[in-house]
Amino acid sequence: MKNYEYRDLFLKHLALSNTSSDKTKDSYFRDITRFLDFVDAKSIFDVNKEDVFAYTQHLRSGSITRGIISNRTFARNMACLRSFYRFLIDQKLIDENPFILYKNPKVTKKLPEYLIFDDVITLLDSFNLKDPVDVRNRLITEIIYACGLRVSECTNLKYSDFDFQEECLSVMGKGKKYRYVPFYPRIKQLVKLYMNTYYHAINDKEEYLIVNQKGKKISSRFIQDMLKKQGIKAGLTMNVHPHMLRHSFATHLLNNGADLRSVQELLGHSLLSTTQIYTHLSKEHLKTIVENYHPRKK
Repeated sequence: MKNYEYRDLFLKHLALSNTSSDKTKDSYFRDITRFLDFVDAKSIFDVNKEDVFAYTQHLRSGSITRGIISNRTFARNMACLRSFYRFLIDQKLIDENPFILYKNPKVTKKLPEYLIFDDVITLLDSFNLKDPVDVRNRLITEIIYACGLRVSECTNLKYSDFDFQEECLSVMGKGKKYRYVPFYPRIKQLVKLYMNTYYHAINDKEEYLIVNQKGKKISSRFIQDMLKKQGIKAGLTMNVHPHMLRHSFATHLLNNGADLRSVQELLGHSLLSTTQIYTHLSKEHLKTIVENYHPRKK
């Protein structure tokens, strides 16, 4: 087998194991391909520590990427290649992992950006509900915020995922794991309005709920671009993006007294530590309350 065939074998293994999102698999494809292009004619089984060092130097310098990469991107590249060689070891194709001793740079956790509640309302109110396209875009925006969805989870929604009687949404998250997220009554009203004014007029045969003006499934890129433009239209100073609405969902729940494990469940995080980053935002909120209202702070 050639080098690239082992890459494909590894990615097929990831797909069958259902442990990685499509975005992760796309990133791994690019990371491994870049490495294989670098070693060129050399077999992956002959790669040694000197080759790894040379590759990391080129990766760091930006000479084989579109520019100098961040510590986070570099760490992902190393994690990907370690996993690739670990897979080869598990398949008994190789004995040693040339990336195993290579340490990742320290990655500073960046606090997620979120909108305060008033800004969320400003964003939602900026849509014209007499315009069918705006109805669709308002539904996209509000369902992401109301249920804390990832953008890919929003694009994959189907009408059958909604239980309108129980006001609950079935969401297929990472690793094709399902979770159930309650929604407030306004979502039911918006879905009904969207179906009557936009969906049935465009194409009511599409499997997915959110469709473009050609009646096809909406893309993640479209949602990203739409939210950015709508944020500007609403007069918000921050660059609005889908994950910011998900962050806002989690932060607002915690600020209003929700417990961490419930928020973990609603977000679909497998690890509680992933959700704990939002407690930092909640602490900042509490500090602001004390600074603004405690008599000894004035």
